[in-house]
Amino acid sequence: MQTGKTGAHKINIPERSFLRSTLKEKRKDWSQLIIKGIHHELTHSGDISAVLEIVGEQMSGDVKSKILSGIEPKNAKSTIRQKKSSKPLIDSGNLVAQ
Repeated sequence: MQTGKTGAHKINIPERSFLRSTLKEKRKDWSQLIIKGIHHELTHSGDISAVLEIVGEQMSGDVKSKILSGIEPKNAKSTIRQKKSSKPLIDSGNLVAQ
């Protein structure tokens, strides 16, 4: 090995599907919320945009909760040393900011 050069090393970034897994877990709940909300709005004020806003907030909250609950696989030791945190997907906190 020459000074100032390193051998190639493999970088492995595992998939952490917080969106796909939350959708799979919450699809029925979100669908029911949409159906009930639209039915209510069509029989009352007719403001469907309010339903979409409520459902969007619910979805956002569910995804943030999923991230905060911890996503597998855990961070590598090298990542924990660099980030000073063991929580996957959380570094600055912007992704889960309220």
